[in-house]
Amino acid sequence: MRNLVFLTALLTYSGLLSATPITYTLSVDTSSLAGTEGSLDFNFNPGPLLAQSATVQIINFQGGMLLPPATLTGDASGSLPTIVTLDNGAFFNDYFEDIRFGSTLSFGISLSGPALSAPNGIATSGSTFSFSVFADPAGTAPALSSDLTDGFAYVVYVNLDGSTTVTDYLTTLAPTPEPSTLLFMVGLLVLLLAYTLTHRGVEHRASERSFTQVIADRGVGRLQKSSQPFPVPQPQERAVLSEPEWSRCRRLVHEPDSHLLALRG
Repeated sequence: MRNLVFLTALLTYSGLLSATPITYTLSVDTSSLAGTEGSLDFNFNPGPLLAQSATVQIINFQGGMLLPPATLTGDASGSLPTIVTLDNGAFFNDYFEDIRFGSTLSFGISLSGPALSAPNGIATSGSTFSFSVFADPAGTAPALSSDLTDGFAYVVYVNLDGSTTVTDYLTTLAPTPEPSTLLFMVGLLVLLLAYTLTHRGVEHRASERSFTQVIADRGVGRLQKSSQPFPVPQPQERAVLSEPEWSRCRRLVHEPDSHLLALRG
């Protein structure tokens, strides 16, 4: 019964996790661009084949001075510094906006949807989120990135099994799991610890037994259950032995002859 309760709790907890968005918090050192005008680009696009539905939200944006209006393409909505939502329903889904850089900028990337919480096994392509920083308002000069091909600063792949893979091209970027993910890990460890301690307690109680002790009674052993320590016979409690018993004891205990002679009385 305990096993069933524990398994139910674990599955319920795991189910809650699968419904929780996967979130990263990003912090970027833009001090090398401070005071200049450039641009930021966020896009979330499906792969070339069949991709399952997913959504990305840009949240908690801080830093620099945004220079609207932004340019939205495909399934993109909202505006910074509030919430921007990008779905993978169109071939190209993009949010682009100019900015006057400060010393830092930060924001959260929250990924959710069936592709992450309930992969269907039918999709043949994942989806890709990418973030880019440009040193010019036109978005033609990638900055703070080691990606010489596309100029991406940070990329998150949504895989077919619902997991995510991160590629960091921005050395000043520090992704951090949100508290929701950390809370799940702590809760899971607590459940596993409780399960282990419960089973150890049951096994310990099942192994407790009153021990058996042997008391000599004129050379004939008999078993007696007792919860007390094994009593050590005192000299006055020793019985007078017959000659056959006397010989048997000498062979078994090897006591000195003088002591045995005293016992014979």
